[in-house]
Amino acid sequence: MDAPSAGGESVTVRTPRQTCSAVLSEGEVDCWPLACPVLSCKYSALAEGECCPHCVTDPCVADNIAYDIRQTCQDPTGITRLSSATFYKEYK
Repeated sequence: MDAPSAGGESVTVRTPRQTCSAVLSEGEVDCWPLACPVLSCKYSALAEGECCPHCVTDPCVADNIAYDIRQTCQDPTGITRLSSATFYKEYK
């Protein structure tokens, strides 16, 4: 948490790839780009509450791909499915 400023309470809000700072009493918001590390992986995802993406190995949880029907992933039962497939979990 940021320290209060002379003019009022200061808060920092982080969103994907940027950080915003607001001084509440003045109603001013200042945003600037966040320098995220360059990733050398095929798939990446942005975790909730995080500002920068991180590497993931599962294409089904990646944020940076357009779904390619040739990609596969495993459903919760261990069956390999195409990434764009729709399936329903069977309850026994």
